[in-house]
Amino acid sequence: MATDKTSNLNPRQQKVMRATVRHYVLTAEPVGSRALLEACDLNVSAATIRNVMGALERAGFLYQPHISSGRVPSDSGYRLYVDELIKPSKPTAQRIDRLLSQRLKWQGWSV
Repeated sequence: MATDKTSNLNPRQQKVMRATVRHYVLTAEPVGSRALLEACDLNVSAATIRNVMGALERAGFLYQPHISSGRVPSDSGYRLYVDELIKPSKPTAQRIDRLLSQRLKWQGWSV
């Protein structure tokens, strides 16, 4: 379900944002367009990725620590990723349902 934040991002921007956060979390280094191009299956050019990252920076989701460095997720970018861009896997959703059902039964609720 799209919210105000994600409805303002097109699918390409969402995909680049998701890939940028994941890559940054794995490497702890500012993420450049070439790194995303090599690490992710985005099917666009490095220039397109740079343009999308620039739009995400103007929107406040990414920032550039130095003029020649890659981008880093901002606090707003992490919040967007956690709240809107992560899709729980089916096993995770099933596990949550099971744990909630067990907890409710333990507290005397019928499920």
